[in-house]
Formats: sequence, C-alpha cells, structure tokens
Amino acid sequence: MGKTGCRIAILGLDHWYSALLFIPAFAREPRIEIAGIAHHDLARAREVASQVGVGRVIADPAVLIDDPSIDAVAVFASTDINPRLCIAAAQAGKHVLAIKPIARTLDAATDVLAAVRAAGIHLMPAEGVGPGGRRGPVELVRGLVSGGRLGEVAFARCSTSAGLPQSWPDDLTPGWFVDPTKCAGGGWIDHAVYQIDRLRWVLDREVESVSGKVATARYTSLDIEDWGAALVQFEGGVLAELRADWFMPTTAMFQSQWEVAGTKGVARIDDVTHRVSVAETPPQGGSMDTWTDVPVPANYEMESVVAHVADVVMGQAEPLATVEDAWRNLAVSVAFYEAAKTGVPVRVKEVPKP
Repeated sequence: MGKTGCRIAILGLDHWYSALLFIPAFAREPRIEIAGIAHHDLARAREVASQVGVGRVIADPAVLIDDPSIDAVAVFASTDINPRLCIAAAQAGKHVLAIKPIARTLDAATDVLAAVRAAGIHLMPAEGVGPGGRRGPVELVRGLVSGGRLGEVAFARCSTSAGLPQSWPDDLTPGWFVDPTKCAGGGWIDHAVYQIDRLRWVLDREVESVSGKVATARYTSLDIEDWGAALVQFEGGVLAELRADWFMPTTAMFQSQWEVAGTKGVARIDDVTHRVSVAETPPQGGSMDTWTDVPVPANYEMESVVAHVADVVMGQAEPLATVEDAWRNLAVSVAFYEAAKTGVPVRVKEVPKP
C-alpha cells in the first residue's frame, strides 16, 4: 500500500507572496501535514503558524531539513538563500518546492541542479507548478497550440505591471526584494520569469537568444530596474515580447495579459480574470474582429496546486515543472540582463547534461 499522506516543512517566509498562498492551502489539503515553520523572524513565523494550527516554529531551517520524519520542504526564503536550502534538502533526501527564480546566478542554479540530480529527488519551481504557472488558462492555450487551432505560431506578447514589492503585508518598504545582493533582478524578472516558463511550455520550444532594455524610471533611487522589455527568439524563429514593470501605484494593483499569435488565429489571456479569448481567421477573407471566450479548466485554484504537490511528494505523479525548467528560466533571464547591459543580443546557455 502506498503512502496516504506527507509531511512538509516551510523554510523561510521572506517570499511571503508565495508563502501566504501556499501555507493555508497546504493546511486545507487532507494529505499534507505542515511539520513546522523555520524563519529568522520568529514573531512573523508564529503569527503565520497560529493561523494554520502549526505548533513547531524555529529559527534554524537545518533542524527541519535534518528531521527524518519530514518528506519535503517548501522554500520561501529570499533568493540568495534559496540555493543553500534547496541543496541541503536534496542531500537530506527531501523533495523541494522552490520560489522563483531558483537562484541569483546561473552558477548557484547549477549547484542546485547537480544536487537535485545526485539525490534523485524532485524540485518543483513555483513559476511552473504554482497558481501563476502551467495551469488553467496556460494549459488551455498550450492545447490550442499543440492542436493546431492557432496554426503555425509566429509571435507572442506578454505584459505584466505590478506595484513595488512589500516586505510584508503590513510593511510597505520593499526590503530584500530591491537589494541586488539578495535578488536576481528587479521589476522585469519578478514577473517575466513566469512569462518565460509559460511560453517555453506552451510553444514546446527553448529560447535561443534574447535582447532588450531595462530602466529605473519610476523609483529612481533603486539599485535595480523597475521596468524591462525583452525580445526573445525561440527555436524555429518564433519571436516574443516580454515586458514587466513595477509601475502600478500599489502592490495590490496588478495587470497581466499575454497573446499567442499564429497563422490561423490569436489566443489572449487575462491573468486577472483568468479569461481566455480566441480570434480566428475567418473563411474567405472575412473580418476577424470577434473574440470568443473559451472555457478554462479550474485547476489553477490553490486546491489543485497543492494536490499536485502532494501527488509528487507521495510518488503518485511527475511534477509539472522540474529543476531543469527552473535552470532554463534563469538562464534566459541572465542572458536578458547581459543583453540589456551590452546592447547586443545574447545566446542563452544550454542546461548542463546529467
């Protein structure tokens, strides 16, 4: 008989946008027990723990990593700390749910990749398995592309605008999110990492090269960009524009749309409403001015997300996204920042072979 449940530990709360979505959802999933929360700010950790009935709160994540009764960890620490925790968890034989991006640098991501492969565990990157990842609307558009409804895909466009990050729901200061020693970048990678993962999966192609530009236009005192725009070339010549910024007045305001255009039609996603609309080339050269809504699977809800995590940890499913996906998403991002700095297109590095 297989396992009927799993124990997951929470390592860090710095990336609270993800943590405060996943933790209550973990608590509602009957097959998951939250085994403890480790965070450097014990007061915040106790606040979160009390809301979901978790009694074990500590400052040192190593205690939970070394606990043999724990099956997996969910890492919501800052990006600079994430690789160390992921590697330690992998070496302890624990599956990992990791924040995005996986690391600040490609070298650090390669260390994680090697540790995960050596341990034979699963690392699930949040940009792929989470609510903003390969689910619902994105899964639907992938089906439209693979089924040929849009024809031969030629172009895609993604645009996300959000507010400046906050350190905590009641703390408006951006904190570590704008510290270049702790994060991988600013307003562009914050949401473009989702765009990269989505398009790689929807198109079933890897990125060959990238060019673009960044700016610190609204928050001019920042040491990182608050706006970025990339032109990405995929295998086969498919082009995509990826734009993301922190221009919204508050962190609660969020706008995100993206389109995939082919020779037979265009699919459009609104990330706020989760609405997918399709405009198809009419017969005999008629007008293509009508958008038709397409029913979207409801599996983008958190209940489906954490159920998938439980399935993977319990050995009942393969992950929607892997450590290799996390590495590739960061590789595209690193190439983008290099291109923005040098002003010339940059080829994306290939994932190291096992």
